[in-house]
Amino acid sequence: QDIFNADVTQTGQLHLASRAAAAVRTHRGQEVAAAPVSKTNRLKAPSLSMQFRNSLNELVERMTACAPHFIRCIKPNQTKQADQLAAAFVRPQLKYTGAP
Repeated sequence: QDIFNADVTQTGQLHLASRAAAAVRTHRGQEVAAAPVSKTNRLKAPSLSMQFRNSLNELVERMTACAPHFIRCIKPNQTKQADQLAAAFVRPQLKYTGAP
């Protein structure tokens, strides 16, 4: 379909050649029959929300498939100096991890 040579209707829309002419296309200089386009064989691109949902589901499947473990480091003091334990600084860190 040549949209640059198409007629313009009174409503401002392009009046393209008949749909039968669209069934023929040119490939490497030869005319070949084009596959008919119908609603059933056209696939829509997934929406952004569907892509996010699929990505999130894949992430949850990966996380439930493994058994992760974490090690939390407790800092002995604010200056991180060896052999100096500040109980008032350590206690909130332990409480945060769930230790009694």
